[in-house]
This record gives sequence, C-alpha cells and structure tokens, in this order.
Amino acid sequence: MTDMTRHPQRASAVPARALDIVSGFLIYLPASTRPRDDGEEERIAETATRLGYALRRRRPFLLACGPASGASGGRTGTASPGAVILDVFPGTAASGRRFLPATGGDSAGTRGDWAAWHAMAEREAQFYNLVEATDESLCIESDPIGLKPFYLAQLPRGTLIASRVLDILNVFPELARPVDPVAAYQLMMFRAPMADRTLHQRIRRSVSGGCYFWEPSAGLRVTRARRVKAPPVDGLLFADDAIARLEQVLMRSLAEKTDGLSGPIAVSLSGGFDSRLLAAAAVEAGLPVKAFSFGRSYHPEIQSAKATAKVLGIPLAILPYPTDGSIQRLPFHLGTVECTADLATSLIANLFAIECPVGTPILHGFAGDPLAGNHLRHLTPREYETLDTVADGVMRFNGGAAPVDFAGLFHEAAPTEAVREEIRANLPDGCTPHQAYLIWDFEHKQRRYVGSHFPMLGARFDTIAPYYDRELFALWMSVPPVGLDGRSLFRKFLAKSYPALARIPHSEEAVPITPNLRYQLAGFLRRMPYALADGVMGPGWAARVTRSLSRDRYIWSLANLAGARQRAYMLARIGALRSDMRRVLELDVDAAFADRLGGDLQATRGLFLIAEYAAWLRQQIPGIA
Repeated sequence: MTDMTRHPQRASAVPARALDIVSGFLIYLPASTRPRDDGEEERIAETATRLGYALRRRRPFLLACGPASGASGGRTGTASPGAVILDVFPGTAASGRRFLPATGGDSAGTRGDWAAWHAMAEREAQFYNLVEATDESLCIESDPIGLKPFYLAQLPRGTLIASRVLDILNVFPELARPVDPVAAYQLMMFRAPMADRTLHQRIRRSVSGGCYFWEPSAGLRVTRARRVKAPPVDGLLFADDAIARLEQVLMRSLAEKTDGLSGPIAVSLSGGFDSRLLAAAAVEAGLPVKAFSFGRSYHPEIQSAKATAKVLGIPLAILPYPTDGSIQRLPFHLGTVECTADLATSLIANLFAIECPVGTPILHGFAGDPLAGNHLRHLTPREYETLDTVADGVMRFNGGAAPVDFAGLFHEAAPTEAVREEIRANLPDGCTPHQAYLIWDFEHKQRRYVGSHFPMLGARFDTIAPYYDRELFALWMSVPPVGLDGRSLFRKFLAKSYPALARIPHSEEAVPITPNLRYQLAGFLRRMPYALADGVMGPGWAARVTRSLSRDRYIWSLANLAGARQRAYMLARIGALRSDMRRVLELDVDAAFADRLGGDLQATRGLFLIAEYAAWLRQQIPGIA
C-alpha cells in the first residue's frame, strides 16, 4: 500500500447562506392530476428512514437526504424554504471544500442567484446535483452532462426520484422487472446502457443537460435547457492561436478546481497523452503532485509513466494490478455502478491501493481524449456525411459485426432498430455531423461508460477533472476537423508546450510525437521478441500465448477478463445464476448461452455482469424474487 495520509486543507471561509451539503437523496413528487396516496408516501418515508436518510419535509412533496460530513460552507439539518441542496459524492463532501457561490449578498440561495450556485458547483464539486426545495416547488439540475447520477420511477400516483437504483428497489422491489431489452443489448455491445436507460424498464436515469421542475398544479416537467451546445467551427483558427487559448483555458480550469488545496494531490499516469499533460500542467501550476500508476513491468503504460514522472521530477508509485481484480472488485462495482456500465471500468479502483483519508484530491483526465478528436476515428469519412450516416456508423462501430445470437440468447430479436433510432434522435441538429458525433459520444458513451469511474472514485476521493469544463469543451468543438484528425492539434500542443513529454511514446503507439532515438530503440527492443515469435509461429501467436499466461502486454486484458480461465469462470457463473436472472429480472437466458454468445468477450462480460447483478439484488433486498 502507498501512503498519502497528509490530508489537504482548505482556507477557512464564511459559510454560504442557505446551502445544505448532502450525499444522496430520495424524493417523492405527487402527480398533479391524481389524488395523493398516503399509503404510498408512508411506505417511501419508512424506507427512507430505514436506509439512513433524514426526512427534510413531507409536504408538498417528500424529501429525504443522506448525510455529508466534513463539508465546509454548508450545513445539515432541516431544509428551510428556498434552501439550495448540493448533492455530491462522499469524497467531495469530505474534502473541506468551501462551497461558496460565485456571488454573494442578500440574493444568495435564491432562484435569482441560481447561475451563481451552478458556477460554484462546477468549480468546487464538478459532479453534482443542485436541488431547490421550497413550499411551492422543487427543481433539480446537474453538472453539464449529469455525471452525478439520480434515477426516476413513475408510480401510479407520482414520481419517485433517488440517487441510487437500489434505493428505489428497496421501496418497490417489483420495479426490478421487466428488463429493458434495449439496455441489456447496449450493456453487452456499447459497454453501458445509453441515454436515460437502466437495466430496469421502469427505472430511468436523469438525462444529460436535464432540468427537472415540479409544482403541485403542473406536476413534473423536464427540459434539456442545460444541454451542451456546439459553437460554429472556426475555419480561421490558426494552430498557434488555438494552442495558446487551450493552454490558457486548461490552466484556468486547473487553478479554479484546485484553489486552496495545500496537501498532496494524486494524479494517475496511464501512459497516454491526457494524464501526462495534466501532470505537467499541475507541476507548472506549482501544485504538490504525487503520481501513481498501476500495471505490470511488461505493460507499456508503466514504461511511459516512469518516463513521464522522471521528466517532470515528481514521485511515482506503482500500485498492484491483480490478475482477477475485476472479479475481486465485483461487489464494490455492483454497489456503486449498479449494472450501468461494463465491469472493466472497475480498473480505476486499483487506485484504492493509495493509502489516504477520504476526501483526498485526485486528478482525472476525463473528456480530454474524446474532445481532442481521438474518437472521431471510430467512424469512416463517409459516415460523417449526414446525421443518418453518423447513426449508422455508431451502430457499426459498437458491435455491428459481433457474432452474438441475441434472438437465441434471450428468445427475442435484438432491438437493433430501436437502438439505432435512439442514437439518431439524440444527435443534435444545428451543427456539423462530426460535432454531432462528438456531443453524442460525450453525452452517452463518455457519460455512461467512462463516467462510471466517478461513483467509484467518489467513495473515497475528491475527484478533479480539469478537462471537464464548459469553456474548454466549446474551444475544442470550434476546432476544424483537420485539427482533430489524429489528435493533430493536441499533439502540436504537447510538442510546443512540453517538448520533453512529446518525446515519450504513447503507450499504444510505437513512434512518439517528436522522434526520439532513445525511447524508440527501447520500445523496439521490448517488442522484438514478440515480433520474432510471430514470424516463426504465425501472426498473433505471441499475443495468444501471453494472454493465456495472463501476461498480455495490452493492459486492459486483465480488466476485460480476457484469459481462458476468466472466460471459463464467467460462463460457469452465468450458468449457475440463470435462475436468479429469471426470478429477479424475468430474464430468460437460453440454456445454450455459451454458443449464443459466439465467443464474444464483451458480450460475455456483459451477460456475466447481469447475472451477478441479479444475484446481488437478491442478497440486498430479501423477497425481491
């Protein structure tokens, strides 16, 4: 274990008026057109109390909030009329952040100062829900794409809203059934349910950019007024000007989100460009950074991380990377992510080997890679002609050629047309096709898949994502496609601002941005035995052997459970838990499921996760089956 126990402290500040800091909530909103059901409300109130939530009000709606210790600038207790409630992850709540609005005065905490509360939350919390509870109405709004989850279930007499799927199912276990077939397909093919879907057909996640407003006379209304928008592409943007602006905005974002920190800040070096740029910016800003990486000696990521740390002159600790880490962390993943993202995302939980108090800050490179254009390569040039071809391209890239027999596996046809129509409906108009794809990827794949890191990390860390910034997003979106192709502008940025780092190869690339004989020769010598083996035994032989020995140079192989033993384990568990899937989720999986999966690793891992989730729910909620 690696020690990092010196807890960061924030400068003291006068608490903001009318702000409550919480971690989690449970809300019941009566329908405006139907009589109240006191029995339904009482059931919700009793369950909220049993789960450890504090009841804040019963009329005109029910509001219960979870605890949040260690927060500065807010308070706990009974919510007053007009109070603003800030819902954050436990690690952020314990960080000692000030949570002060950008503007003060008598209007603080009122709707007139709502923008100031958002500005404060985006700066201090980043991943949050703002709740305004008054005697007349309730409003819920979130961070730009809604990375702090909450979920909704429509009931006969109202709407139940909760921070966790499990909390909804504790109140109404019957809502576990039926399974949403589109969500199940997306989990197995896209690695996460997209849009507002969960595995449960009657439970939905909040939408990206959503604004939820309730009042007794009109009920619940939902708009997407906070949805991110693409600016016009700036065809006159010169590379040097763009680099200067990118550097300025990144440093501003980093400074704002780390303002007042006095203790060590962890940064995870992954071997890629995003983490090294973030580490370099933090060092340039004078932040007390300590680097961490995880992997084995034969993983290129470790070599890249060591070289980066050496250039920057910062300490680096290599954390353990267990062979069966994804399986060992399964209960934690189920409890935090709740079957809303692929199990492989638990790779990030290797950072829990860092010994540190709850609330320790850690830098995360979320959004840096896709915003710089790296994911544009997922689609072909022809697939960027129209929004329809973009939707077709997304379907093709996400398992379009997968050998899975969904009709045989679940006894119903794969919902491919419904999935494709949902993608098309969520591609925004009024921008170029490539911008539409960037926004879709940001609001769906990044939000639901990579975004699942934050409930996990948020259990301990105060996670800081400087790339997750509205101004930075708008700047990248204005860059012409030629600057995004192959991350060309990002590479120029790194080469110009941090030339020594540009000489270190990316962990997945043989040649660095700036040619460097030393690193290229070292990489060649590491790859040569594999190339010789493939030349003698045939293409791919070395990779197959190293994978069978759990020594695959591809770092994701362990997290993906790609080894033969791990695959056999997953299939055995699916077979053992077929009855749980049927009883808890009403999901009837064919007895010949192994043949139906066609050897597809991603689909196998998805079905394995669904099976384990069903068994976990049965343990968590007695009587759910």
